[in-house]
Amino acid sequence: DGGPFDLDHEGLYGWTASQLSRRLPQWLPRYSGPSDIALVHVGSNDYEADSYDDAVLQPLKNIVSQLRKANPDVIVLVGHVFESGWRAWWMRLRVEATVRSMTTKASPVVTVDHHHGWIARPDEKGTHTFDYAHPNERGQLKMARQWFNAMLPHLRRLVVAKPQ
Repeated sequence: DGGPFDLDHEGLYGWTASQLSRRLPQWLPRYSGPSDIALVHVGSNDYEADSYDDAVLQPLKNIVSQLRKANPDVIVLVGHVFESGWRAWWMRLRVEATVRSMTTKASPVVTVDHHHGWIARPDEKGTHTFDYAHPNERGQLKMARQWFNAMLPHLRRLVVAKPQ
């Protein structure tokens, strides 16, 4: 719908954190096995919610709980929203605190910084979006690098824990 997206992903454009949290229990059993690493990027579609706790933080806790039910050792990477301004800054602080409260040695929960250096204006040189909100190819590559860098410290643990 208007954008150059690779459709081979689990991205659910336009979904809120609550919608994802409610549907996840139906989807998890369909996979061939539990996830060792989960990439969770929620909150942008909840940006204007009256209660960020209800709209994002509680659903995020539920998502992590559901992923841990499938795999108690899952590594959960939580991407920060791209938006800028005081509300986005406040949202990232709240997510950081929530993530710290959920992380365990067996199942770390780690935030991923997607917002530093993010250029949202589609008419600006080096932009990361085609419409102020959704990543273009440059934005997708920037995100992929950030996701990968966040995974790197955990990959050795996965290889050692699950030898071939």
